[in-house]
Amino acid sequence: MVRLFNFRHCSLRAACAALTFASCLALVGFAPAPALAGFMSDFTGYTQMSDSPTATEVVNFAVYQNTSGDWATALGVTPTAGADTSASYVYMYEVVNNGGASSRIGSFNVNSYDQPYTSSGYLSGTVFSDGGAVGPAGNQFLGANPGSMPSDDPVNDKPSVSGVAAPTFATSGAAINPIGSNTGGSINGDFASFGFFNLSFNQTLTSGLFSSVLFLTSNTGPTYSEGQVLNTSTSSFSTGGIPTQAPEPATLAIWGLGTLGVAFAVRRRKRRAGLSA
Repeated sequence: MVRLFNFRHCSLRAACAALTFASCLALVGFAPAPALAGFMSDFTGYTQMSDSPTATEVVNFAVYQNTSGDWATALGVTPTAGADTSASYVYMYEVVNNGGASSRIGSFNVNSYDQPYTSSGYLSGTVFSDGGAVGPAGNQFLGANPGSMPSDDPVNDKPSVSGVAAPTFATSGAAINPIGSNTGGSINGDFASFGFFNLSFNQTLTSGLFSSVLFLTSNTGPTYSEGQVLNTSTSSFSTGGIPTQAPEPATLAIWGLGTLGVAFAVRRRKRRAGLSA
């Protein structure tokens, strides 16, 4: 019986140690990539918004680290009024409708949780360019064009990143501006949002069209989480992995297991101390 108790005790200690180690991995291994001046290559590319079986949305994205004091001047762009041009990071997105003529994109949402962005808006009539291709007329994906829709994101926290290191911008008369935007936070359901329609006006992205570059500013470095696109034809949201301030769901799960392991070990130690006393 003593041997059995010792074996179980060692197993519990090993399990707690493993869970504690998992917690450390979550905090270290999933930390944001080191920030470099200019566009962050690990957070530039595209992803398919793919939870819906009829999803046809692609989102190009890039994160810019502002080291110059004024990111709009450094990039040579003109953001909408109210932009926080001194923010440390600029999260940029471009929504593309790659689907059938009946597909209509009404809004694009980005997780904000309890860390509101400092400003939101768009670059009117401005789209991403990777050197020669501009929008669906050339290359509808930011980076190497795979010739078809990017692969589905089965877990949604791993975007189909193209590896483009430094996107540029181009003007496009076909780019559609949103009607409005907000920075999210708990007051707005923890989602920053870019709307392309309302009850009196329907500025939607039909097939083949794409938005101007949308932006959110922040002083927090990026990690991968989820964004959402509302398709007004199907009245459903589709989601995909994009850079945001929010931790990955997997990271939270591993961190949570590690925390439980530590708590269990502490509780067991206190219990043994009480028995010894």
